[in-house]
Amino acid sequence: MPWRHEGRTEPIPQDQANYSYQMSIPAGIRKTGPWVVALSGVINTQSLSQFYLDRQSSVSVFHEKYGFIISGANSKRQPELATFSEKIEGQIFHLPLSSRLQMNDREDRLSLSYQTFFSDLYVPAPSEKDVVDPAGKIAPAYSGNVLAPNGRMDRSLPFALNDSAGSWTIRARDMLTGQTQSKSVEVF
Repeated sequence: MPWRHEGRTEPIPQDQANYSYQMSIPAGIRKTGPWVVALSGVINTQSLSQFYLDRQSSVSVFHEKYGFIISGANSKRQPELATFSEKIEGQIFHLPLSSRLQMNDREDRLSLSYQTFFSDLYVPAPSEKDVVDPAGKIAPAYSGNVLAPNGRMDRSLPFALNDSAGSWTIRARDMLTGQTQSKSVEVF
């Protein structure tokens, strides 16, 4: 007797351009274009078991092209690998006392509290900026991912003396909504 049956298949979330999932506990993941960010405020008790990891890393950042930028891997009794730690009377504490995760379309927020401080980690949705030269080619030196809180960003574009004269186009795309806006500038 087969353990599976024929039926409709769906693509896995990792293959979608954008997705997010927030668990019923304070942990969630969001993919926006090439970026994947995982936030965890899961708190557990320490155990002497060698098979039980300390949930000490609260943030993981991955990029399709560059790989892991911040590893959210957990470990066993290695406070130096924790996202945050504090030293009180010579003893190092690296596990939060409480946490809260809020996720929405514009920004995710993980709040962690410790004995002597608290932290709010804000993760805004990234945007993409392309600068197109007069020949119609994307100029990689001026293009890339940017953060545009509230849909606005101010950046200077320092053209080089040997850049081609003509009409350059600056194209910004909100990676969450797909909305695009373009402006042209003349370089003499």
